[in-house]
Amino acid sequence: MTHVQSKWTTEESAMCEKFVNPKVGKCMDMCPKNEIVELLTREDVKWLEIYNFVFDRMRCIRQDMVLQQLSPVHCIELLEPIVRFYIYAGYRLHHEQIHSYDPHINNSHIQQCLQKLLICYDDECQKAENRAEFESLYLLHNLGSVEASFHVIALPKYLRTHRHVHLATAINKAYRENNFIRLFRLTEQCSLFQAFSLHKSLYTIRRYALETLNAAYSSKNTKFPINILKQWLKFNSDEDAIKFVSMFGLTVVDGMVHYSRAAYSAPMQQPNVGSHCHLDSIDLSGEEIADVIWNKYTEP
Repeated sequence: MTHVQSKWTTEESAMCEKFVNPKVGKCMDMCPKNEIVELLTREDVKWLEIYNFVFDRMRCIRQDMVLQQLSPVHCIELLEPIVRFYIYAGYRLHHEQIHSYDPHINNSHIQQCLQKLLICYDDECQKAENRAEFESLYLLHNLGSVEASFHVIALPKYLRTHRHVHLATAINKAYRENNFIRLFRLTEQCSLFQAFSLHKSLYTIRRYALETLNAAYSSKNTKFPINILKQWLKFNSDEDAIKFVSMFGLTVVDGMVHYSRAAYSAPMQQPNVGSHCHLDSIDLSGEEIADVIWNKYTEP
């Protein structure tokens, strides 16, 4: 294949314009790894623009991968960093407005890539080095899913007992049982990408927890300390916990939550707010981002 130069522009605002598909078989030449790494390490460009640029090129690579009917081994080599990129992007851009970044589209691409990746693992007779990691990410991405749970149960024993899969299974079990205290304790053991993947579900986990607590403590004479709620649901501060319960119509007076079935009202749509917990504190430099995507990063 002849190398085809990617479309780079001098204007930062135009750098990430929509990608025009080239001839069949040219996508992978237009998206060399060293070029993507160079872009990911840039800190003079907004990360949303970097995401849009790389997103289009990775989508093109996936289309080319299907057209060229690559072997499972080569598909695995391509899909693993693509999945990592999508998962990290979902974590990095969760605070963006919907008109700038659509989490539903990103999550849809994560799901498609993970499903294809798991099929490739099954087709490849040799044990893939990173399979356990991505099996755990599939379960955490589909937290509470019966289909994902049965998929993990059917895995070979050496995968089910791997620390990544074992932890993801325990988190999924705690989620299905609504054992939010155990679930949040388990998050402290998560690897980097397990934390990134779980981050998108924190609002739902906390909402179910608050519904349970509201049903249990809904009484005029019962008050619940906000600092206890902060500890249980892993908020960074009492103020963050107060903001959260206020979204559901509950009031906090003198540091005490007043639960009420009559006042409780969940928002129609998930608010675009930060999770305000220990998972928010993961901050990577440009070089570290490239390293984690290509599995060269050593966690502290």
